[in-house]
Amino acid sequence: MTGRRIFINDGKQLLQIFRFEQKDDGSIIAWWPNFSDTVWLTVVNDGNVLKGISLKSEGDGKLNIHGCGIATFRSHDRPKNHSLIINGNRLFDKEKKTAGARHLFTTFMNKPTFIPNSPALNRKSDYPIQTNEELSPYVIMFFAIPQSQTGFKINFEFSLSIDEMNNIPGDMLGGNLFSLRYHDLFWFAYRTKNMTNWPKNKLVCYDDGFKVPVFVGLEDQQYRLEYRNPKYSLIGDQFTINCSISDTKI
Repeated sequence: MTGRRIFINDGKQLLQIFRFEQKDDGSIIAWWPNFSDTVWLTVVNDGNVLKGISLKSEGDGKLNIHGCGIATFRSHDRPKNHSLIINGNRLFDKEKKTAGARHLFTTFMNKPTFIPNSPALNRKSDYPIQTNEELSPYVIMFFAIPQSQTGFKINFEFSLSIDEMNNIPGDMLGGNLFSLRYHDLFWFAYRTKNMTNWPKNKLVCYDDGFKVPVFVGLEDQQYRLEYRNPKYSLIGDQFTINCSISDTKI
């Protein structure tokens, strides 16, 4: 499977939230509705002090995580004007026919509203995320996991401090897999305390594939961005991502 449309159920209907495609060279391309309204977040080292910065998309476009490990986004109108170029963990080596695991991106979603002309599930490759409650603001992160002939069992370890956890109805906490050409994409969605309002713009953060950005809600509709350094391990057919430790808070 090379391409996927990703939908989510808002309690009434399926709404498209992403489209993924994996090229022959292993590159993974991601697009989402209202791409031009995306706010991109990253951290820079300014005189040995870490500072958060934000960038705005320059029109409709795509996020491209290249097989060689370079991640960047660009607009369709400016195909040579790549922005926020970060070199990171290799996804795929076509000559050696080896694939690597890496974090792709984390996003604090704005409210889904997009219904494509081709209805949900009209294509065999369409993937629905089903929810039993009315949608509430949430964060979703994606990891690329190399495929195996027998398949991996994914063990994802994630934690929040007790004062960051939320237990109101409609909370979303869980994950699953869907397949592309060379990788399975593992997604994990969560909410934290104080995530009561949808962001005006979709907030997206990606890095080198080793570090994992995590959004944590704060009071007054603010948020904190922290980075975690996950540990990956493979024992038998169980692939574990331990993403519990917070290293840097912005």
